Amino acid sequence: MTTVTPALHRQLAQAIEAIPTVHIEAPVAGEVVADPEAFYTRLQDWAFVNYYAFVISSANDQRKRYKCYHHQVTTRNTRDIAEEDRRRPATHVREGGCKYEVYISRLRREGGQWVFNYCKNTTHNHPPAVDPFLLHPHEWRRPGHFQALAAAQYLRGSVGYATASEVLSKQDLQIGRRKFYNLHRKAESGQLTDQSEAHWIKNYVESANCLFDTLEVYEPRDDGGQDRVIKAIAWWTPEQVNLGRRFVSGFAGITDATFNLNERYMPLQIVYGVDNTLTTFPLIQAFICSESAETFRFVDSILEEHFFWDCPGMAVIVGDFAKGLTAAVAQLAAEQAKKARKASAVSAESEDEELRSPTPGPVPLDTIVVDWVAKTEDYLLVGGGDVIILQRCEWHAVEAIKKRLIRSGYRKEARDHLVDLIWKWVKSMDLKAIQKSRNMLLKELEEDEQAYLIDYYKPKESSFVRYYTSQYPNLGMNSSQRGEQGHQAFKKGLSKSVPLYRSVEKITVRLQDLGRQVDDRINRQRESLPRLVDKEVFELVIKKITHEALDLVMGVLIEAKSHLDTLAIEQRDYDFSPEAGCQLSCPLPLRYGLPCKCWLAHFYDHGVPVPLEIFHPRWLYDGPSVLTEKWVMSLSNTVTIREISPERAATERYSGHKFANRGRQVILDTAFQMAEFHQKLPAGEAHKFAAAIQSVSNTIAHRQEDKLLATKANPPRLPKPLVPPKLTYLPGRKRALTGREIAEREEIGQIHARRKAENVARLAQNANDQILATNLVERTAQDQIAAAYYDLPISEDDISEIEKQGQASVTRDGDDDKGQESDGFIDIDNHFTDDEPQDISGYQHSSQPKSQIEPELLLSISIPSDSSSGDDDVLESSDDLPKVDNLPPPPPCARRLGKPSASSPPVSSSRSRRPTKKVESQISQDRHAAEAKAIKEAKARKRSKGIPRGKATSQLLDGLDLDEVDRELELPFRSSQ
Repeated sequence: MTTVTPALHRQLAQAIEAIPTVHIEAPVAGEVVADPEAFYTRLQDWAFVNYYAFVISSANDQRKRYKCYHHQVTTRNTRDIAEEDRRRPATHVREGGCKYEVYISRLRREGGQWVFNYCKNTTHNHPPAVDPFLLHPHEWRRPGHFQALAAAQYLRGSVGYATASEVLSKQDLQIGRRKFYNLHRKAESGQLTDQSEAHWIKNYVESANCLFDTLEVYEPRDDGGQDRVIKAIAWWTPEQVNLGRRFVSGFAGITDATFNLNERYMPLQIVYGVDNTLTTFPLIQAFICSESAETFRFVDSILEEHFFWDCPGMAVIVGDFAKGLTAAVAQLAAEQAKKARKASAVSAESEDEELRSPTPGPVPLDTIVVDWVAKTEDYLLVGGGDVIILQRCEWHAVEAIKKRLIRSGYRKEARDHLVDLIWKWVKSMDLKAIQKSRNMLLKELEEDEQAYLIDYYKPKESSFVRYYTSQYPNLGMNSSQRGEQGHQAFKKGLSKSVPLYRSVEKITVRLQDLGRQVDDRINRQRESLPRLVDKEVFELVIKKITHEALDLVMGVLIEAKSHLDTLAIEQRDYDFSPEAGCQLSCPLPLRYGLPCKCWLAHFYDHGVPVPLEIFHPRWLYDGPSVLTEKWVMSLSNTVTIREISPERAATERYSGHKFANRGRQVILDTAFQMAEFHQKLPAGEAHKFAAAIQSVSNTIAHRQEDKLLATKANPPRLPKPLVPPKLTYLPGRKRALTGREIAEREEIGQIHARRKAENVARLAQNANDQILATNLVERTAQDQIAAAYYDLPISEDDISEIEKQGQASVTRDGDDDKGQESDGFIDIDNHFTDDEPQDISGYQHSSQPKSQIEPELLLSISIPSDSSSGDDDVLESSDDLPKVDNLPPPPPCARRLGKPSASSPPVSSSRSRRPTKKVESQISQDRHAAEAKAIKEAKARKRSKGIPRGKATSQLLDGLDLDEVDRELELPFRSSQ
């Protein structure tokens, strides 16, 4: 089964057919070569026909050598890296050691011409390649290679190799995986400087019919000079201007930043808007160095100048708790308040009506909510009495409080209860509920957290508690989640390894299709209707407003009908004045610009369809491109009817923005206005006005020339790569962990470490207790063996002391072994591993005399010991025992396991090091032998005294069968060996 498929065979035939016939024949030795480059092409053509390839091994002015593609014996290692130090050892090499070689050289006898010759070895040591297209010198010969590269270059960064390969295969093209992923690296091998990359970005953005602006600062150099560094570069398309003026003016905009989208680690700051299908779209984007107040002020100045120069701007700014955003709003509020005060003072002092400021009265300072911690304002007062509100994400607020609770040491059970109280406070819908839920939360917190909540979050309640946010024109947003979702479209194909200019290019290409996407969503709704729409009530607005607006209003219509039914049962009339409008602060008119249940109940009660005038123009399919005045819900509102013409809307939309065609139209309009004003001037003033216009124009032109010369002498450059943010990622997750998630993982790690330390300490304590108890039992067993050998009684004091210590060790171990049966054996193998402690006392209280203790109890303890100890009190308490000096010498077992001799040194009570297994085995064998010998000697002494077998002659052995005693004396040791 061959791997040469018919498709590969056709490609090879097509490539060979393209080779000249002269190049198919093998070169002849001694052949004169006119051009070395042309000969190298011929050599490769001949090699390709034979499924081989050559590479240039050496070249100089007199000789050029060509070796086989597989001539290397070992891989080149110019950095002298050892094999064990290679990061990727599991790679492939093209080693072959093929000695096939040819060369061309200049010969004097040929007049200095290049002459071809073969070397000594003219045969290859390997078979020809099955697919010569895979050899690097022949990659370009595959039919459609360059077309595949061009198509792959277009697909690279947008889709993966699998998708790109499928697209190319439909065009009968193919490209390797490595070649596909190396396209960007090969194309960007020539690195751009900071200045050239900034220049390239500006030229590209302008060539793509986009506008841009930069925030530049001067930074000192080491030589004493200054560099112009770009701290932020923002760009936007004309379509974004049109969408922003129609859908964002008077409503909410979301601002958020995302990271790791370019190799300079510059965050991408994006301001989002929401269209009439409740779909998020980017309004403006900027690569910035940090989320500082200066950056937010820079973006806000662009929005004011290029987007909302003649109409209301954003009424609500939805963002997180970024300090830069809060500081920027505070600075703008302070500047606007200062201007309003100054304008009010001028208006009060001036007697000329023409000099009076159009700004109404002094600014009511009590409406500015001050953040007592950061010294910032939450509301931005602007001209005309409008207010720009800074709304903070409720999710970020709760997450920040949860992080504080984790770091403060609250247990998880307590935190779960506190989090429920926090969300209850955040989701409160009236003032009493806010006060009640906040007080309940404060009661459950410690003093530090109470102060933290009161000082930092209580002043910001109006920016994230739902009672307040439900009255802002924010299109139903309670968090910045729409911005987080919008980042996914921008992150596609971008990473921290992509150059900044490539990131700008990819984003700009995607923005070109923004208008078509919005139009498709709207046009798709024109052909259908919501299934549950009340066609009689919405007869005048069907086919004119979007489905999302109808869905919101239809949900409220059900409440209106229910309210009217209740009034009918109570036999009351519905009282509503269209001139006064809604007096209940319903969220639908405030948040969406749509009629609430108050309006709908009025028209439904009168049997009149809902008019189009009470719907905000942003919800129309063909609404006006911009509203220059603030819209108010009223039946006398004619702006919707006046500007509903599709032809006019299309003309305004595609007429361009304010600075279309590089602002040329602005200059022409200004010149035309100045010319008209010049015609109205009286005699003697016209020529002065013309001279002033000329002087101002010349001044502006000279200043611009100086600016261009300064820019040429010191061109702006991009900042050096920033320090990457310290983000934590989990395997298989693209999103970094938040601060709260990191705190939870740290808490879990601390819990695991604490539990591990407690378990280790408990196991160590249990082991020590068991060792002490075992040593005590072993020492007691040794004494019992010696006493049994010498027929020595054991005092009751010793027995009670042993029982106390044994019970204490069992109690410290914490295990209860009641109800368990013990056979009197203790397994050495399981002694330190069993969960249940063994009964190690070995004794029971008895009312019999000391000498009548049951021998089974004395002989059932059989635990070996590696230490020897004695108790002198046992011998001293016995009056009828012989003196120690008169006793016969004890056997080796007694000497080793029993009482120490008088000459032996005292034994320390501290536990010695545990012997090895080999030593233990030897000790065990010696002990068995000594005990067996001692038992035999005891039996022999009994028989020598004439005691018949099976007859007890003492109180200790009274009633006992001697054969049974002999069997019991065979101590049942269980050795680990």
